[in-house]
Amino acid sequence: MGVVCSEEFDSGGPQSGSNFALSAASIGKSRAAASLPYLAGLNQYVHVQEEKEEQLSEATVSQYGCVVVCGGLLRELLRLNALCRQLRVCFLCCCSAGLCMQVFADFGSNFEVLDPTGEEPREALVAAVSSSSRAEVYVHPDRPLPFQDGDLVVFREVLGMQNLNFEAPKRIKVSGKRSFCIDLNTLSFPPYEGGGVVRQVKEPQLICCRSLQQSLRRPAPLQQQQQQQQQQQQQQQLLVADLAKLDGANQLHFAFMGLLLLLQEREGRQPPHPVLYSRTAAARNPAAAAAAKQEADACVQRAIQLAQQFLQECKDLQNPSSSSSSNPQQQDNEQQQQQQQQQEGEGAEGVVTVEQLDEQLVEHVVRCCCCCLSPIASFCGGVLAQEVLKVTGKFMPLKGFLYVDALEALPLPEFAAAAPQQQHAAAAAAAAAAAAQHPDLLDWPAADQVGVFGELLQHKLQQLKVFIVGAGALGCELLKLVALMGVAAEGQQQQQQQQQQQQAAAAGGRAAAADGEDAAAAAAAAGEKDAADPAAAAAAAAAATAAAAKRGC
Repeated sequence: MGVVCSEEFDSGGPQSGSNFALSAASIGKSRAAASLPYLAGLNQYVHVQEEKEEQLSEATVSQYGCVVVCGGLLRELLRLNALCRQLRVCFLCCCSAGLCMQVFADFGSNFEVLDPTGEEPREALVAAVSSSSRAEVYVHPDRPLPFQDGDLVVFREVLGMQNLNFEAPKRIKVSGKRSFCIDLNTLSFPPYEGGGVVRQVKEPQLICCRSLQQSLRRPAPLQQQQQQQQQQQQQQQLLVADLAKLDGANQLHFAFMGLLLLLQEREGRQPPHPVLYSRTAAARNPAAAAAAKQEADACVQRAIQLAQQFLQECKDLQNPSSSSSSNPQQQDNEQQQQQQQQQEGEGAEGVVTVEQLDEQLVEHVVRCCCCCLSPIASFCGGVLAQEVLKVTGKFMPLKGFLYVDALEALPLPEFAAAAPQQQHAAAAAAAAAAAAQHPDLLDWPAADQVGVFGELLQHKLQQLKVFIVGAGALGCELLKLVALMGVAAEGQQQQQQQQQQQQAAAAGGRAAAADGEDAAAAAAAAGEKDAADPAAAAAAAAAATAAAAKRGC
């Protein structure tokens, strides 16, 4: 069927600061329609089209093998995920907020992974095989044993004990540095004479993913049976993408839950963009900037309340006894809920909590939820594309949530305090000059970065002089991100402003010359028409000159 793009949730103005496929010419089009020509040019053998259905239906979803959703309200995400699980369609969704991103993957309750690692099957040369009730195989001593407990192996080219060449795959048990045992009686086989190769057999694995509805309160990935006991002894947590932030994923989960619950409460209406109450916006319209700041502060406080409530619900699930009520009827209801959860195999398994909610993290996620940064979007898109490839059964897919942040990129308070007042003034002037070309600040390409990093850091990025060595496959992608971020773009912006001023001056000069010619012609005509009335001719010439001055001079 190919690749189908649908603009289901967001059809706002172009985001030229984070999507190089969008420009001023994209205004009036959906992002899907504007991106189609670029997608089609990547591979001529892939059919790319746009799906114009407002709300994806069961008939539409059933045609595809994977559905990827970027953004959207929580209730719509839950609806699509339930629909995909019903139709056995893989479901992926993502959300970015400033320097933080969230990815969720649900490959269903019974997905078969044909090749979990994607590596070539490992091999070893056979050195000896024992004749015993449980055969022990020795590999060549020049190389270490490439196998591990539980691997399936087959034999070929074995001399003497040729029966091994026709045996079904056997599961091994490592017995030494260069030996392993297989559950096979070789007493009746001819003795081993030499040669032979033992080769690993890739074994398909069945994985089970929780639905989005279940994963909201139980985001930890489902574990295998042999890992459940270890998981119960240790504190459960989400997949850690950065070992320097062991608790970061758990905190991000509750921060994004506060955002999702807030957006659902506001019927999808996002908090005001940070650029709407920046210094540039305040210089334009102080009252509007103050109102936007007040609304954003209220959204942050409400999101923190929702995140705290959600965290308490998760703590109650993890420790049901601590949340028991003194009311006998409520106790009976809680016991029934606990029994139902145990019957469904849930209980406290997979529940993730934190000791204390990071309110500053919630504030960043909420304030910057409408700020899309090109590096974060690029990384998030790469992760999603990788997960789409895993629909084929190669490589182990993501199970549940993945959270990544780059909060260390935020400027420290000392950064602004240490900058001289001249730099602040220059940054404010540069931001005002760049934003002056856009009546609506949200159409400013640098709006998202200014909303996250501030005007001072954006000004420093534009003043940089960067020399990038190597523009190969990854280098080209890096160049795109550097261009979208406006790095070293100050000189180019000045040239564009000078060109615009020169064009405006030239246009004004041409209009003045044309008006002067019109004035002279009008004066001559008036003189010829009524030479006896010099006052009328002078009045006509003065009127023509005044009109010319009003139009172009």
